[in-house]
Amino acid sequence: MEKLAVINGVDVELEVVDNAVYTTSLSVAEVFNKNHKNIIRKINEFPKDNFTKLNFELSKYIDSTGRILPCYKIT
Repeated sequence: MEKLAVINGVDVELEVVDNAVYTTSLSVAEVFNKNHKNIIRKINEFPKDNFTKLNFELSKYIDSTGRILPCYKIT
């Protein structure tokens, strides 16, 4: 099920799966007016511990030119 929240004036899609709420690194970049590639770089610098593994799931999206690029689903 998808929900919508407004953060900093930006509509953010939230996905609810089995009582867990997810957003994406794309939404985080948009809310904070940052380049998505910089958000990805920062997430990749996080320690590879249980917290990161449980809360940052590597995923993919298709950009406006049809390229398949990485993103993260974040809880």
